Amino acid sequence: MAKTTPELVDIGGKWYEESVALFRAAYRDDPALKILFAGLSPARFERALRAVCGTLVSVVIRHGLAKCLVRDGRVTSFGLGYPPGTVPPLWAQLAAFLRLLPHTGPRVAWRLFLTTMKAGGYLPKTSNYLYVVMVCADPALPSRGVALYYARWAQELADDHGWGIHCETTNEANVPLWTRLGYEVTGQAEIGGIRHWFMWRAPRAGKL
Repeated sequence: MAKTTPELVDIGGKWYEESVALFRAAYRDDPALKILFAGLSPARFERALRAVCGTLVSVVIRHGLAKCLVRDGRVTSFGLGYPPGTVPPLWAQLAAFLRLLPHTGPRVAWRLFLTTMKAGGYLPKTSNYLYVVMVCADPALPSRGVALYYARWAQELADDHGWGIHCETTNEANVPLWTRLGYEVTGQAEIGGIRHWFMWRAPRAGKL
């Protein structure tokens, strides 16, 4: 059977459920997440993981741009981002973390909140940028190239509007992928025992 052409679509309906499931599969063994979830039992870890993944995707759907790559009827990757002026206000972010309390417990929820707030201190001083929160690919796929669909789409969108792009990662192996796309590392920081890399792509005119 011939494979269908990949299509980047809005996350919603069954694509929401598949995107959240992919999110959980990709981050279940993530070292940074294990630090954030330290102290949770295996069952509580899974419950917290489901809640955190679902909450983050839902918040970006409401405020920003949430896209998934669909091929052969299933989600193979997704990306989350905020165009200029759409990052949720502090009260909305705090409300989201409060909704996590029954699933994570207060210690983990507070740890997540503090890490997010401290990382926010490394956001660009300008307001004219697209904030790529996450690009995530199905860990079962042999190629990481599917994750670049959202990244390249985001770059085209930013170039069309004259925006810069900010992104960050807690996985050093991801840094070369972003630098090959034209990003430069603007800073590093250890936040809550987790190393963060912050990157910036300057505004450019015209499409890629």
